[in-house]
Amino acid sequence: MRVFKIFFAVFCLLCVFGGSLRAQTLSDLEARVQCLEGKLRESNPLEGVNVAIEATMILQGTSNANASGITTNQSSYKGDDVTDATYSLDIGVEKVISPDQAAAFLHVETGEGLGVTDNLEVFSSVNRDVDDSGGALSLTELWWEQNFDDKFFLRFGKLDTTCFIDTNEYANCECSQFLGSMFRNSPVVEFPDNTFGLRLGMAVSEMVDIDTVIADGDADFAQVGDAPWIGVQVNIKPDFMKRPGNYRFIYWYNDAPHTKWNDTAQTKEASYSFGLSFDQEVSDNLR
Repeated sequence: MRVFKIFFAVFCLLCVFGGSLRAQTLSDLEARVQCLEGKLRESNPLEGVNVAIEATMILQGTSNANASGITTNQSSYKGDDVTDATYSLDIGVEKVISPDQAAAFLHVETGEGLGVTDNLEVFSSVNRDVDDSGGALSLTELWWEQNFDDKFFLRFGKLDTTCFIDTNEYANCECSQFLGSMFRNSPVVEFPDNTFGLRLGMAVSEMVDIDTVIADGDADFAQVGDAPWIGVQVNIKPDFMKRPGNYRFIYWYNDAPHTKWNDTAQTKEASYSFGLSFDQEVSDNLR
């Protein structure tokens, strides 16, 4: 009988400690699984990736196109009647490195067609969306941006300077707003082609933003500091009638060699100018 009591006591102890060990083992296992899931989330290369794909197709026609070489009869042009089609495809990939603090961006595009601009003698292209690359992909933008507490923004890489200088809420996209180049950006601002550059954005206050861009003036990625293009835009954002508005004051300077207008012997002159770009919402239907 005594042996039986001892055996029963040992059996109870084993059950208690065994249950405790099993519970501890399960708790450890759950903790390890949660840790592994956290590491997988942290190492997921698709976390924070945003992809945008846009395609635009345009059909344009013109009657009696006035390109060079046509004949005239009194005041009438006898140019060709031309109908041309173009398309463009843009693919943008953004990787948010840390929420609201850093991001990397890649933009490639392609397209075909010249549009009707080459059949016309006009001051500005009538189709800024033209990308006559024969369907070959090209790198449009590639940059890294660092956000310092929403007060300073530093971006460097291959930049599109029109994203920061001479901007406008209603005239800065050829695919969804004005198609003609002169209405998209001022034709007298000598923007370089997309090239290596540095952008510093500053939020001075809720009412004032300042953007400064320094880029390769001749856009050839060679000796990028020798002939810089510099653009500065001060944006004042008053709240007239509780409606948003932007009043931008622009200055740009290009140190690449230019020929002076009134003295063609001087061929190494810099170029610069000032500009304004205003937009103001007046009502829900008037801007």
